[in-house]
Formats: sequence, C-alpha cells, structure tokens
Amino acid sequence: MHTRRAASWVGRMVLLAVLAGCGAAGSYRDPAAPMGATTRFEAVRFAGDWQVVARFGDRPVGPMRFDAARGELVDLATGARMPVNVRDGAQVMWVDTGFRTAALGARDGRVGFILDRSAGSAPDRLQAAREIMEFYGWDTARLSAPD
Repeated sequence: MHTRRAASWVGRMVLLAVLAGCGAAGSYRDPAAPMGATTRFEAVRFAGDWQVVARFGDRPVGPMRFDAARGELVDLATGARMPVNVRDGAQVMWVDTGFRTAALGARDGRVGFILDRSAGSAPDRLQAAREIMEFYGWDTARLSAPD
C-alpha cells in the first residue's frame, strides 16, 4: 500500500516538474541571461508611430504607437496596450541615436520586437538591434517578419 502511495507521489512530482518546465516554453529568451534597458531612452523622443519590422511569435502585430503620457505602446490594429518600463512591461533595450530603430522585449521573454519608424529598417540598425537582443539572451533565429 505504501509503495503505491509513494509511486503516486513521485508520479505527481514528475508531472509538476514537467508542467513547471512548460511555463518557460513560451519564452524567446534565456531567463538566466542578464537584461537591461538603455540609459538614453527619452519618452518624448520615443513617442509616435512605429512599424514592427521583426517580432517573436506568430501573433498578428500591427503598427505601434508609443503614448509618452501613459508610457504605453499601443498596437494600432488591435488596440492592445503594453506598458514600457523596466519593472513590469516591455523594456527598451536599445534605440539608435536618431530614435529610428529600437529593440524592445519583456524580461520573461514572451514578447519582443524590433521597431522602426518606417517599414524598412536600415540594415545596419536592424543588425545592431539583433545583436543587442542576442546579447540579452534572445533567440534571434526565432525572429520573424510581421504578416
């Protein structure tokens, strides 16, 4: 009798461990990698419209607008809002000096984007954004172009 209870207990623990591992399955970055935000972020300069030139996942993502007053990125196609901050939202990991291209992502790795002011980012800025994302543990091989 005790052997069956022990086997059942062990089976439940294995199942819980498997399920716990599944929580990270939706992540596009290594959670052990450091992640930081750029120090040159200025909400007023970041404000306005952005095109998604690369993203993680297959969820449709429309053009974005950063609302500086609310500190939110708004998906113009769906109306979905995402806070942009270091604590609980997407972080701006990198933005070029002209505020034309940016790499953003959530610390948990479930959401990440490369944004540009136009639909076609300059190749050097796109490469810089990819390199920053790789540095912060993102699996850039899984980046895709928007639909």
